[in-house]
Amino acid sequence: MLSLTPFYPGVAVRVSERLLGKVNDRLWELSRRLRELEERREAILEELSKLKPERGTLERKPVKNKLGYTYHYWYLRKWENGKLRSIYLGAKIPESLFQRIQDRNRARKLQRELKEVEGELCKITTAVRKIEDILSSL
Repeated sequence: MLSLTPFYPGVAVRVSERLLGKVNDRLWELSRRLRELEERREAILEELSKLKPERGTLERKPVKNKLGYTYHYWYLRKWENGKLRSIYLGAKIPESLFQRIQDRNRARKLQRELKEVEGELCKITTAVRKIEDILSSL
């Protein structure tokens, strides 16, 4: 029992019960949100494991022939063993490579979301620990 008003013991009991009810409701809300975030974290990690991202960037280079006509060809530029390497792809980007580039973009987005989820998880676990410490000291 919290001794909020020492001269009116009945009032202190009602206030402390109301306060404990609010704390209990908040703990249930936090635990529900914690479960949601953990489920989302697992879903993100599962989706990340299915992606096959390609490193590097696509670059379109103009090339002139002997008659002066300009053609455009695609190259994939990426770092390998400390050197920048250009891989010729041709006039069109292969569909499999295009999909891996899209996977890379999706993976970056998921990694940002994962960082946000883990940050919120950390905040919630810290809040729950503080509430537990306060309740254990009563």
